[in-house]
Amino acid sequence: DTHELTSMRLAATEDGQVRTLLLAHRYYNEGADAATPDLDLKAGDTVELCITVHDSLADATRARAADGRDISGTMVQVAYRGWTATEYGEEEYARIADALQGHYDWVIVREIGIHDWIAPIFERRGIRTMAYQYLGALRRYSDQVTEAAEATLGMPGSGGALYTAPYSPDAPWLLADIRRPEVREVFVRRAVAAMEAGFDGIFLDGSNFFADDAGRRGGDVPNAEHSLAWAHHKLLSEIVAAVHEADPEAIVGVLGNDYYDALGQADFVLKERMYFGWDEFARGFADRKTVVGAELDVRFEMEEAPLVGTRLAYGVKGYSSIAVQTALHFIREPTGLWYLGTGDHTPETLDEWIEVIVAHATEDLYVTAIDPPDCRLHFGGRDLLWPDADCHIELSRPACLADEDGTCLLHQATEFELEANTRYRLLRECPGE
Repeated sequence: DTHELTSMRLAATEDGQVRTLLLAHRYYNEGADAATPDLDLKAGDTVELCITVHDSLADATRARAADGRDISGTMVQVAYRGWTATEYGEEEYARIADALQGHYDWVIVREIGIHDWIAPIFERRGIRTMAYQYLGALRRYSDQVTEAAEATLGMPGSGGALYTAPYSPDAPWLLADIRRPEVREVFVRRAVAAMEAGFDGIFLDGSNFFADDAGRRGGDVPNAEHSLAWAHHKLLSEIVAAVHEADPEAIVGVLGNDYYDALGQADFVLKERMYFGWDEFARGFADRKTVVGAELDVRFEMEEAPLVGTRLAYGVKGYSSIAVQTALHFIREPTGLWYLGTGDHTPETLDEWIEVIVAHATEDLYVTAIDPPDCRLHFGGRDLLWPDADCHIELSRPACLADEDGTCLLHQATEFELEANTRYRLLRECPGE
């Protein structure tokens, strides 16, 4: 019922039976949409069940993966707060494009409407664009969702209330009943409309399994023929096919969440949090703090990444460009496709956001090694850092180590000894030089 939610390893047992080992995923549908895997057969009916055998999970992934389009480079999303009620105009997008030229290859444009004047602004500066869309959801309290649309496209959760995201029943995103072909067609048409507006691709955001108001994952439609998980697979495959038909060179990307990764249908899957975590995701992006570790995602790279059926984009976010570049350089197996960001910003802070996002792509001062390797570095502001244990760090270039007040402790060195929970500033030059 759920399309290729998992793959199997087969192992013989001593009594000659076969044991199956399932590749575990962190998301489950829990049957809340009342879809059934039963086969309702009548006398004389025939159903063929196909089983394919591969030498490894990696082979199975490659076998079912689509023939994705090639993509490389660095991307960023223009995510500004208030985008559902207002829009950036040509002046704002021209400023952004001028600043990003030569530093970024792709820009993800997040607007409620699909506009044909945005892509040419970036194209003239050698930057390709993707239109941001949410896979299987529309933005409530905007032009995307009318009162009639909630009634015709939405679905109830298992408790009967409207099924929304990231929580139910009254969150900003309307989760549509994409088990119905006519509802999926709404999202397919939106994706094709982005191609017709001149975009070079689309980026599909969103998790596929949010809990409803009763805490279960999935809608409550007793006559559902398919699970919500299968419907997400179906919608993704229909969007990819339609976009590629509209523009054979177009790119479809999707946020990775341990399900779309394994399907291998999109041209790339974004893992947007590599070797870092949020210490504090403050409302103002300049106040956001991150933590970086050299071993945070080694297991993913070594064990899970080989099972992803398409190209991976690795993402790092934060306010400190030193932190962003540090996390990027801890990646052991680069794919050539990067996503950099800060989280959202406000229109009033656009100039500062531009300055920071350009620094993310150009900063050449970062930490190259931490000893012990399990020590984690915390970052705040543009140059503040503090370790959670005594450690030794090495840098990409000579820099000055100062205390929190800016007093120089060590001058133009590439290695420093740091004390646990002590705040330092990592500077190109000592204050006063």
